[in-house]
Amino acid sequence: MILLAALVLLSAPAAATSGTQQLEEKMNQIIALQKRISEKITLAEGILRQLDEQLDGLAVEIQDQRLRAGVLAYRDAVRLQGLDYRLRLAQQLLSYIRQLQEKIALFRDGSRQLTFLYQEATDDLKIIQTLSHLRLDDFIARTDRVVAYLQGELSAHLVKAAGVRYQHTAATWEAVLTRH
Repeated sequence: MILLAALVLLSAPAAATSGTQQLEEKMNQIIALQKRISEKITLAEGILRQLDEQLDGLAVEIQDQRLRAGVLAYRDAVRLQGLDYRLRLAQQLLSYIRQLQEKIALFRDGSRQLTFLYQEATDDLKIIQTLSHLRLDDFIARTDRVVAYLQGELSAHLVKAAGVRYQHTAATWEAVLTRH
């Protein structure tokens, strides 16, 4: 009986150390992933600004051509080859902008989730001796799910040209006319 109690006491610090190491590994993984997310957000925001500037320029061209041709209605605008072409370009830009905005929002949300998980790991490290193994396993599983999902999103293209959902050019027409 004494031998069993001694074995339990000797194995407790090892289990705590193992749990501590697992938490520290997850915390390092979270820090690395948050850095990648931050870099991707910065990249996406730069691309978003460029696309927004291109859309502004295109909106000015559309407005100028619309005024020169005396076009007031969408149905007349699509009959003019140059105006219709510019509307389709604006339609594509708006779709890419929307995709980037969605990706940035996803990354920001993911970063908030990782911040929460990091804080939880910090708290758990403080109470590792009383932390149940089940709770640690649950935390690691949740962290692994969030990390795996975000790593997949970080590896994906920010904007996908294939399978893009375009709004109708009539909606693009309205968006361009109300842009500035």
